Amino acid sequence: MNTATAIVAEGDLEAENGDIDTAYLYGDVEAEIYIDQSDGFIVQALYGTMQAVRQWNSKRNQQSRGSKFQAL
Repeated sequence: MNTATAIVAEGDLEAENGDIDTAYLYGDVEAEIYIDQSDGFIVQALYGTMQAVRQWNSKRNQQSRGSKFQAL
């Protein structure tokens, strides 16, 4: 984030920011996770699990590449 801010400042550019509520819930689960839950089956990352951050970042990167964004 600091690098992106520096690029915006150096190039006299404009920037926008945003937030995705519960972003970690949008990652796909790659491992079995055992929890006590009500009826149903979960196919998304569980908030608070160690893999949730990695899964969200992976999914965000895939979508960004599909939109022709480049990592800084």
